Amino acid sequence: EKQTDQKIKLIVLNTQKIVGSTIVGASINLGVLQKLNPKIVIIEECAEILEPCLVGILTKSVERLIMIGDHRQLRPQIDTYHLKKQYHLDVSMMERLINCGSPFKTLRKQGRMRPEFSKLLLDIYPDYEDFPDLDKKNPPLKCLKHSMFWWSHTFDEQKERTVKNSGEAGMVVSLALFMIYSGVNPEEITIICGYLGQVHAVRTLYKALHKGPPYVDIRSIDEYQGDENNYVIISLTRSNSDKNIGFMKEMERRCVAQSRAKRGLYFVGNVMTFENHGIWQNIITPLKQQGLVGNEISIRCHIHSSDEVRVSPVESLETDFKGPCKDKSKITHYIKNSESWCKKPCKQIFPCKVPGHRCKELCTPRHDHSKCHNFVQFTFLDCQHMTFYECHLDSTKLVCKKKLTKSLPKCGHLKEAICNDWKKKPDAIMCFDTCQDFYDCSERHKCQQVCGKSHSHFASECPVQVEFDIDKCGHTAHFKKRCGGTKPVVNDCQFQLKYTSTICNHPQRRKCSEPEMCSHPCSRYRPDCNHPCALDCKQECLSEDCKICRIEYGEAIENQKKIAKEMLEKAKADALSAGEKASLVLVDDSNLSNDLENKCRMFFWHSDKYEIDSFDSIFEVQCHANTEEFWDAAANKVNGFLKDEFFKVLRSQIEPSDINKIDSLMSTVLSNSKITYYEFSKGVIDSEIDFSETSTKISIALGELLIGETVSERDVKGPRKLFLKKKKKDSFLVSEMNQPAKYRVFDRSLFHYKYLIQLTIKEKTASLTQEDFCLNFKEGETRYRLEDYDMRNVNDPVVEILQSALAKYDGACAKRSAYQNACYGKKDVKYIGIVRNKAADEKYDELRKQLQSIDLTEIYSFHATAKENVSSIIRTNLDPNRKAANGRRYGDGCYFSEHPEFSVKYSQECMFIFKLLLVKGQFTEVEPDQSGFCREIVLKDDALFKPVFVLWFIDNPPAVGK
Repeated sequence: EKQTDQKIKLIVLNTQKIVGSTIVGASINLGVLQKLNPKIVIIEECAEILEPCLVGILTKSVERLIMIGDHRQLRPQIDTYHLKKQYHLDVSMMERLINCGSPFKTLRKQGRMRPEFSKLLLDIYPDYEDFPDLDKKNPPLKCLKHSMFWWSHTFDEQKERTVKNSGEAGMVVSLALFMIYSGVNPEEITIICGYLGQVHAVRTLYKALHKGPPYVDIRSIDEYQGDENNYVIISLTRSNSDKNIGFMKEMERRCVAQSRAKRGLYFVGNVMTFENHGIWQNIITPLKQQGLVGNEISIRCHIHSSDEVRVSPVESLETDFKGPCKDKSKITHYIKNSESWCKKPCKQIFPCKVPGHRCKELCTPRHDHSKCHNFVQFTFLDCQHMTFYECHLDSTKLVCKKKLTKSLPKCGHLKEAICNDWKKKPDAIMCFDTCQDFYDCSERHKCQQVCGKSHSHFASECPVQVEFDIDKCGHTAHFKKRCGGTKPVVNDCQFQLKYTSTICNHPQRRKCSEPEMCSHPCSRYRPDCNHPCALDCKQECLSEDCKICRIEYGEAIENQKKIAKEMLEKAKADALSAGEKASLVLVDDSNLSNDLENKCRMFFWHSDKYEIDSFDSIFEVQCHANTEEFWDAAANKVNGFLKDEFFKVLRSQIEPSDINKIDSLMSTVLSNSKITYYEFSKGVIDSEIDFSETSTKISIALGELLIGETVSERDVKGPRKLFLKKKKKDSFLVSEMNQPAKYRVFDRSLFHYKYLIQLTIKEKTASLTQEDFCLNFKEGETRYRLEDYDMRNVNDPVVEILQSALAKYDGACAKRSAYQNACYGKKDVKYIGIVRNKAADEKYDELRKQLQSIDLTEIYSFHATAKENVSSIIRTNLDPNRKAANGRRYGDGCYFSEHPEFSVKYSQECMFIFKLLLVKGQFTEVEPDQSGFCREIVLKDDALFKPVFVLWFIDNPPAVGK
């Protein structure tokens, strides 16, 4: 593959005359260069390239080597000082050849900097010359008196790993800020420092005081070699009593520092530290002779240069910036008050150079002079209208906007129009008056549309709403139609008719579309009871029950309710005599079981329930009163209510462990031949009342039976009901050996219900669900060591919860076949923590409640993390907005896995079990396998997940706070 790549490069490069590359790129592709066989090699910035690097790229085919560079500036970088000092490895091939007397050519003219800057370099470049008019090409700053200056100070340097000078950093930044607030673009200013520590100090201070881009370029001297800018501020940094300037004594570094500026060059440093060093003395001496060295620098207004002020530095620029600065000898005063310190009229001439067009604003705050806003009179040649426009605008693009009153060519209406619009296209001017024409309809309705809007006046387009007659009956319709529209079909005529009915002779009033329905009272008698009919004339007399009969029946019902109430009070007293533990609860018949309800509703209108709670099983005894059959309980046809013996037998014979004794109970109760019972069979609804004992016991109804003429069931011939009717008997006698007498009746009026016994077994108290159990734990993590618990004890609720967590972990580990190569193996769980975060639980439950009606899936998933993160996750849940250190392949959000052995690669200390809500469109699945388990799931909303357990794989997990 590498050989193929080289062949492709050779094919492309052989078609070119010139091939460019860096030194590093040439070294990497040396094989390609050797096959290209270059004859001429040109090296740019050769003085900065190590000789071994240069020799290494020269092939056998090279016939001519051209090296371009400045060996008087910085040498190549050498990391090992010993190689530099002892073996001069930092000397480039270019410098070595020049020093050895090899011929070379030197460029003698410079076109970058002002002439006064280049004179300071004559000790390095004796034959230096300037291009003409450089002082005009690079005009000096107006806000500073001098184009170059050495601003001196006495602030001591600070030494740490590198050297910095905080006081000097404040001077450098204050000078740059003053230049910016005086109108200099920050991108035209560069601050270069002798040391990296000073670069960091200047950059930090500048960003603290100057908010927002663009920023001043702040770099070290070594980094800035080869660059240039209009204004350069040099922070020399070194200031000490020993006058030690370190590597600032190297001529190459001084040469780079002072040759970068084009228009303004400003040195900031302790002149006493540098003036005794020969290479710097060559600069300081001529600057002193010109008065360009001092502790105060001259500033002035960028327009009124005669107002000159000499300012000195401040000890702490950042502190001075926080409060008001009223000391006019400090540069901070003019930075903070840059919008108001010069209040003279500006009077600058605009680019138009029209006499009298000068800026009328005050000098500060600074403002733009690129556009002249003075008004100039102008007359349009075609219409001779006069207008005024701002001087900076192009008069050829002006249009006349004078308003004219014109008669429109299409309609003749008088309308206001803009002169320029009227000249260009008078037909395009819109008329917004109402149209004066008429539609071609039969009524000749007037048009109400806008005149200038295109429209027609055909009869079919008339929008006026008109009345119309209904074809079916000829009445006027209750709504209108559009004049130009078709007549609609109306089937619900609302016209009111008044007439006398031919059926009942009652006066009628109804809508035309409604059938005749007489609403007068009916004057007929009911055929069933011969009472007067109380319904309307339009209704059938037998369509409802007779109201008179209902009143009479209601009185009978109330009478029976009164009797039943007395009977119920007696039953309550009997129930309460069961003992101190007996309780009384009133219910209605809606509490009956479904099987019982269908049969009992035809007999019972009310029931009271008595709970006898003297043992674990509960026997409910319900007393019912039958009113539907008008049972006359006061006629002494049957015995009274079951007495205390019933409850006595119930308490004594039924035990919690022997429910089957109900048969013995019933045998005892039935010893009284006048008391019988009826057992309901589940799902059986028969037309006859069956008092047999063979049905499945679900509920037992006890009552009183009227025994009249009986006949033995063994004598029955033919249908039983017809047999009784033919023989004029009331019931069958069912006799069996050693059994109480039992009867079978077919007439409901012969049996009166008194008690309904429903057997209910007390259920075992349901165990708490996992979530309800966890709600009892304190906020935070409740941790359990598995060694301390017998995991076979299923009756321990804690063990039940721990087994649930282990089951989720073990079950998920068994699903790892799809990612066998990506898994790290199953870890042994040492501790299990039950996580309780009330805020996260409430947030999760509220969202789940809101999303019940949509496609929703709830699962458990895993998230391994370092033990240091456990406390934060338990306290605040995972943060979907936090950026991961190693990036996120599938976007922002929280990552989970349904495979714990895949998740454990992120941490082998602990792992969370989370509960997730998967809502369609709000999660990302990564590589689901055949079983539906996903390697990773990404959620972006923290309401969609909550921590439930934390599994610890280490022996001594750290304590976790709330």
